[in-house]
Amino acid sequence: MGCSHRHSQCLEPFMVFKSRHLFRKALSPHYAYYYFRDNRHLGWVQCSGLFLAITGTEATYADLGHFSRSAIRISFLVICYPVLIVTYLGQAAWLTRYPDQVSSTFYASIPYGDGFYWFVFVFATGAACVASQAMISAAFSIVKQSIALGCFPQLSVQHVSDKVLGSVYIPEVNYVMMVLTVVVIAIFKTTVQLGNAYGVAVSSMMFGTTVLIYVVMLMIWESNFFLATAFLISFGFIDMVFTTANLNKVPHGGWFALAIAGAVFSLSYLWWWGTNIKHKSMLATQMKMQDLLGTNLIYNKSKKDDASSPDDSVDESLTGPGPCSNSPQAEDNSGISSPKLVTGNDAAPANGPHDQLVLASSGQPLLRIPAVGIMFADTLYGAPTILPELVNRWGVVHKVLIILTIRQVAVSTVSESERLLFRKLRYPGIYRCVARYGYRDRVHMDNKFVIKLLDKVNEVDPSVAHVVQQANVVNTSYIVSFIKLFVKQDIVGIKGAFRRFFLQDVYSNMGRFVRHSYQDWCIPHGSLFEVGVALNV
Repeated sequence: MGCSHRHSQCLEPFMVFKSRHLFRKALSPHYAYYYFRDNRHLGWVQCSGLFLAITGTEATYADLGHFSRSAIRISFLVICYPVLIVTYLGQAAWLTRYPDQVSSTFYASIPYGDGFYWFVFVFATGAACVASQAMISAAFSIVKQSIALGCFPQLSVQHVSDKVLGSVYIPEVNYVMMVLTVVVIAIFKTTVQLGNAYGVAVSSMMFGTTVLIYVVMLMIWESNFFLATAFLISFGFIDMVFTTANLNKVPHGGWFALAIAGAVFSLSYLWWWGTNIKHKSMLATQMKMQDLLGTNLIYNKSKKDDASSPDDSVDESLTGPGPCSNSPQAEDNSGISSPKLVTGNDAAPANGPHDQLVLASSGQPLLRIPAVGIMFADTLYGAPTILPELVNRWGVVHKVLIILTIRQVAVSTVSESERLLFRKLRYPGIYRCVARYGYRDRVHMDNKFVIKLLDKVNEVDPSVAHVVQQANVVNTSYIVSFIKLFVKQDIVGIKGAFRRFFLQDVYSNMGRFVRHSYQDWCIPHGSLFEVGVALNV
């Protein structure tokens, strides 16, 4: 009897919907006007509670990096939105009959007794897990985009799909969110304060999204100004009503969402600010290759040709290979290349004029290390940051020096035949290379990779074949640089103290915990040379 009574009670809300006029009234927006007109300030305050009815819907759009726009639109308009409308209409109908059950409306309106209750409980728990996974995936996508924009420290980004570029996994973000979840539960303990924090976070996010869409409509889509402004006023007004109403919850749990947002923003802004200053200083102090290195034409002769002179020899200089259509262009990518490498300490294997690598400033010859050096560079022009340190302080350069730049392209994988873009520079034994990788490719700086680079050297510069053959691949040196910022001593006062604290102490220490890209490139530890460069800013 009790079960049948319970069953009839749960079916009564659905009977309400059979009345056409009640259904029409429930969907009519003019009742919202009557609600605010009659309640005024109280109605505005209660918007913070009403807002929780729409939170969670944003999780559908959080998967934008993993699914297409059409898939998200169809799933929301065809499935998510109608189901939410029917669910809330049913709960509203239940509350009109049983207003005392407002604290447990969802579970109280479940029909068919306790057996169906547990089914719905498990189903709701699974739905919560799916929604949380969408939020976690969204965090991965946002952090990945922030890293690409230089607004977040470098982390280990793992692509988990061959077809979807935005499908990524970041272990560090996953662990941080796990810890924060435990902290939130330990702090709030109940769902009331947790709901307050959630309402503040989502309402602020929706208002910020509306403002950003307005900016995109004007600057990217180039929409009509009045149309874009009408969008901002209409949707911005609704978002502002909910956002301001939720600000009343800040002392009751909403502070946590603002604290997390402030901490993440401060971290991102500090990293962007420091990185921007570092890049500007690097570009301002970066040397051109022709200002750093030069070549001298020398003449080597054997004992039997003592009487010969440079004027009697044949000029064997060859024009370097022309740039390919896809090769990086720079100010140092053209000029005359010599057929053989000659240094001050090495006898040339043939007679005649040869190029010798010297310092452009003093003309001092540079010693050549009989090995292969791979020097990593972020830019495709100018001298790498570490190269002036090597030649000015030590006066040595590898016999085969390859300036390598790693670039990731927006495809899942790049074939081996298309991976390397190679270019011979005008300086003997120095080359510039761009290695392209898809987002699913792994960078392996092993002996096989070095052999491929040397094969490219033979292709673009056959004159150094004897040097390549003598090169010991195992002794290849991988040279990377890290920048240490120092604030100039002439910057004094509050500005100087501020810059010293945040650049030398905070930003530099943040860099210690950053995972550098080359740490994932399988570089042999015994062949890796990390050289620090002091940069005054």
